[in-house]
Amino acid sequence: MENRYEEYSSFPDGLPFICMPRLHRSAINLSREANWHENLEIQLCVAGDGSVLLDGRRILFSPGETVVVNSGVIHHTRTESELCYSCLIMDHTFCREAGIDPTGLRFEEHIASERLVDLFREIEHYYTKESTPCRIARLRLLALSMLIELREKHTLSAVAGIADTAMHQNVKNTIQYIRLHEGERLSLDSIAHALYINKYVLARQFKTITRQTVVQYIHSYRCHRAHALLQEGATVTEAARQCGFANLSFFAKTFQRYIGSLPSACRKR
Repeated sequence: MENRYEEYSSFPDGLPFICMPRLHRSAINLSREANWHENLEIQLCVAGDGSVLLDGRRILFSPGETVVVNSGVIHHTRTESELCYSCLIMDHTFCREAGIDPTGLRFEEHIASERLVDLFREIEHYYTKESTPCRIARLRLLALSMLIELREKHTLSAVAGIADTAMHQNVKNTIQYIRLHEGERLSLDSIAHALYINKYVLARQFKTITRQTVVQYIHSYRCHRAHALLQEGATVTEAARQCGFANLSFFAKTFQRYIGSLPSACRKR
C-alpha cells in the first residue's frame, strides 16, 4: 500500500471543508493508498461495515458511528465486505480562526454521537442543494457547530503535537525524504543515515505504521510517480530516470508489480 502526504490549500466555493458524500467501497474496490495531512478529517459510516487504520491501529466502523482522523495521523479506510461512508476534510485556517486548532488538539477517534451524526447529515443535505438561499452561511455554521461539539465533548488533550510520537514523526520524515529525493539512489541504510535514526529501529517503526517495508514504499511511490509522468507524455526512459530507476528491465518488472501493467502501456500517445 502506498502512503502519501496530501495538502489541501484551497477549498471550493468559500466552504470551510471538502465534502465527499456517500463513498462506496468493497473488498475489491479499495484505495491502494494510506495518506496523512494537517487537516482534521471526519468520517461517518452510512451503511455496511469496515474499519479505519489510524497510525497502525484498527478502528471498527458501523452505521451511525463517526471516526475522527486527527491532524497528522496516517490513515486508510477499508472493508472486507461493503461500506458506504461520507467524509469531511476541514479547512485548518477556518478551524484556527475559530480558535480550534486541529494541530494542537487530539480528539476522540471513535465516536457514537447522535448530535454529530445529525450535523453531518445536515451538512450533506445543504452541500448538495446548490440553489438553497444562504447555503454557504448554513454550511459554515454547521461546520462551526461540529467543531464546537468536538472541542467541548470529545477532546482528549489540548497539548500541541500530542498525536505525533517519535515513531510517527520518524515515519513522516522518512516519507518526506523519499519524496524529496525520488530520483536518487535510496536504501534503508542511506535514509536512516540521513535522518540520524538507527536503521533497525526505522525498519520496525515504518512497517508498524504503514504495513510495508521502506524499500516497498520506495518502489511503490516511484512507480506511481512514473505512471503520472507517462500520462503527461514522458517516454519510458525519461520516467524511469526521473524516478530513480537505472535499469529499464527492473523498472518494467517493478512497475508491472505495483501498477498492474507495463510502462509502455500507460504512456500517453
